[in-house]
Order: sequence, then structure tokens, then C-alpha cells
Amino acid sequence: MKQLPVADRAAVRHATLGLIARDRRAVAIVLILQSAAAIAGLATPWLVGRIVDEVSAGADVGTVDRLALAIGGCVLVQGW
Repeated sequence: MKQLPVADRAAVRHATLGLIARDRRAVAIVLILQSAAAIAGLATPWLVGRIVDEVSAGADVGTVDRLALAIGGCVLVQGW
């Protein structure tokens, strides 16, 4: 059985940095979008907890509606 060629660490690092250097704008956009999705994913459970806290404290419907809309926004950002 023949073995496949395997690159060493230096070759992989050189190739990776070369790919990133060739298209820095795309890499920056991907990093920004991934960060936004991660933040939106973390914000949703926090907002649900805020709704529970506000309802327990006797908040009005408007407060709950605003928090629910914020959850909807987070879901859209995460899906985008």
C-alpha cells in the first residue's frame, strides 16, 4: 500500500499564510461574520433569561415584546 504525501508544518504554515495574504478582504469578512454569528448565538439565551427576570419582576408587555424582538434580530443575524 502506498502512502500519501504529507506536508511538514512549515509547508502547511507557508501555504496557509499565502492563501490568507492573497485574499485578506475575504478573510476579514469571514472573521467578522463568524464573530457576529457567535455573539448573536450567545445573546439569545441571555435575552431569554432577561425575559424570565422581567416577567418575574412584573414587567409590562412592551418590555417583553422588545426583548422578544431582540431575540428575533439575533436569530436573523445568526442565520445570515
